Amino acid sequence: MAGVKTNTLPITQNIKTFQGQLTAAQTNVGATMAGSPGTLNAAAGPSGFYTAGNNDAVIKSLLIASDDTSARVVNVYIYNGTNFACLGGVNVPITAGLTGAIANVDVLGTSFLLGLELDQAGKPVLPLTSGNQLCLASQTTLTAAKTLSVFGVAEEF
Repeated sequence: MAGVKTNTLPITQNIKTFQGQLTAAQTNVGATMAGSPGTLNAAAGPSGFYTAGNNDAVIKSLLIASDDTSARVVNVYIYNGTNFACLGGVNVPITAGLTGAIANVDVLGTSFLLGLELDQAGKPVLPLTSGNQLCLASQTTLTAAKTLSVFGVAEEF
């Protein structure tokens, strides 16, 4: 016998939701992460929104709504504890998701993050290995007192 092959099916253990906001203090000016993983911070640089658990995770949904009166580009990063890897930037139109005239932004479903893995239904998802963190940052400073609201769903194994 040439070897024993072991198959392990990932079985969902938890469904987690996460949410937070990007503000004028959180722009993509630095490559450092202040604060503990999974928490928002007021320091310049990408803000952490979700950290994968011990047995990996998959981001199934990631939405952004904006009350800003200017359009923004939000960069999506994976932080491995040492380095940020930028996956790309996503356009967020003015007042996206808040007026009924402009839809919120489905970050994973945009044409700006090509090459993501697809789930069984053909929808793009973002796999994260244990301890990796999903981070976001606006490329430019938001208008004072305006926010980008983020909501997501993760499947943990």
